[in-house]
Amino acid sequence: MLLKELITLLDDEISPQTYSSEKEFHGIQYGTFKENKPIHKILITIDLNKKAIHHAVVKKYNLIISFNPLLREPILKFNSNLINKLNLLSNYPMIIYILNAAFYMGSYGIFDTIQNVLYLEIEDLLETTTNEISVNLGIVCKPKFYPDQEKPFLLLNLLSRIKNVISSEKIRFIGNLKCEIEKICIIRGKTINSKILNELEEIGCNCIISDQLDYQEASYLNDIGMTFLEFPRYYSTTISLKKLTNYLSLHFPREEFTYFDSENPFKTLSK
Repeated sequence: MLLKELITLLDDEISPQTYSSEKEFHGIQYGTFKENKPIHKILITIDLNKKAIHHAVVKKYNLIISFNPLLREPILKFNSNLINKLNLLSNYPMIIYILNAAFYMGSYGIFDTIQNVLYLEIEDLLETTTNEISVNLGIVCKPKFYPDQEKPFLLLNLLSRIKNVISSEKIRFIGNLKCEIEKICIIRGKTINSKILNELEEIGCNCIISDQLDYQEASYLNDIGMTFLEFPRYYSTTISLKKLTNYLSLHFPREEFTYFDSENPFKTLSK
């Protein structure tokens, strides 16, 4: 497989440039892009931590596809962590491609994955206009019912579906568990604001699924009776990247695609 074949697929379908944010890096962040360069071993991971980079160097991967970037902002000063990572990367020539925010809306992306694993049906896109340009922020869904499931669909039902997917006892939520869910918006936490919440109310959406929520917005949701469920970013991204790994393995059957778990940095203290 040539590098340009994979990059074209990533840019056009998986992590479309049209969905990328000007404030967040997207695309090739490290290495030289030579479109006819042969690529045979690809590592897919959430974070470019030292463990992931070391594994890629030792196993001699040609390309790393990472959700999070190596650098989040312009370099003002080299710190020891960055120096250690660059030293590791200098041991073997490779390319790093960053998916970032565009992966939320792309094919086999995070929103698509959440919608599928929670058994929801996409009804519409949530869009906003910035500088006369339409920007997709999320998807609006309605719940689908299992064959033996009774109506109405409650917040408790949605919470149970999330717990079954991520096998976690602790899921943060807002609202009454017996509240009937009409429409659900899956959206990035960073994009939630009062304007978006007003738009959701207008279209009859009374539930939000996101990876994070500001405290003030959480208080506002509670006041207006909007329900909320947190789908932790580590889990939603892990499931999506594993799904992407399988898809790319089928799309390019002669190449080696491997998912590397860079591990959740957050730990939970159990009693």
